[in-house]
Amino acid sequence: YTTLFRSRDSTSHLIKYRDYLRMVKELEMTSVYHPQFKNAKDIKRMHDEVLEVYNVKKTIIENEKFAKRIETWKKFEYVGNDFSVVAPTKAEDLANEGAKLHHCVKSYIGRVADGETNIVCIRKNTELEKPFFTVEITNDDTIQQVHGFGNKNADTEKGLTEFVEKWTKDKKLKLNNVNKVR
Repeated sequence: YTTLFRSRDSTSHLIKYRDYLRMVKELEMTSVYHPQFKNAKDIKRMHDEVLEVYNVKKTIIENEKFAKRIETWKKFEYVGNDFSVVAPTKAEDLANEGAKLHHCVKSYIGRVADGETNIVCIRKNTELEKPFFTVEITNDDTIQQVHGFGNKNADTEKGLTEFVEKWTKDKKLKLNNVNKVR
């Protein structure tokens, strides 16, 4: 093993091995997975095998946590003349939102599932299924961010800032400076 960890790629091997050990511990599967390797290829194989299981289990856990929080976001839903605010119904909704709008909301899934923050979506009433803008609301009911495609600000869409202001007032939310990229 010492030659493996003294090679020029030793940092990469150590990181993969450390990740492997962390994932096995988090999965509480130390009795199933035992580190056995002779070379870098073995470390990569062990890491990748556990990573697949880890990602599946992590997704299941996040979806369970997410499902328990859905009702929390219903209080933010709102229908205006041109736009509506809708709550996500599953973690995958945020992943799709981020992919379609080319912004980082997918990275918030864990924080949302853990109750650290809240995410809802603004839709055009004519296209309720199509991602348009995404909103982060802090736990003290402050609208922290409102971003569309490529992190566009609300003031780039006609009537959207006014909608957000009316929604904020009607739902008794606080409004941060939403026309900025964080």
